[in-house]
Amino acid sequence: SEITRKDSLLRNLRRMRGIYGQLYDFIPESFIMPNEYVKFCQRYSELKDNGEDPIWICKPSDLSRGRKIFVFRDIGELTYDCNVVVQKYVD
Repeated sequence: SEITRKDSLLRNLRRMRGIYGQLYDFIPESFIMPNEYVKFCQRYSELKDNGEDPIWICKPSDLSRGRKIFVFRDIGELTYDCNVVVQKYVD
């Protein structure tokens, strides 16, 4: 469904941000894997080069109840075997 899968929900929220602007700026920095892996790597490197070390959270697109969700700081810890959404963790 369009809003029950995390990847579809993110796409729809991005679309709404394009239409309504700042009203939809509540979404943390997010990447849909594997399609946006290169964009994520670029952003990860950019943050590291600026001395930032954020926590990221990886969530499978089609699972619920916290199954297979994990947090990481090092890109080497990012592993997935299905479509996932990776977001900058909001403390």
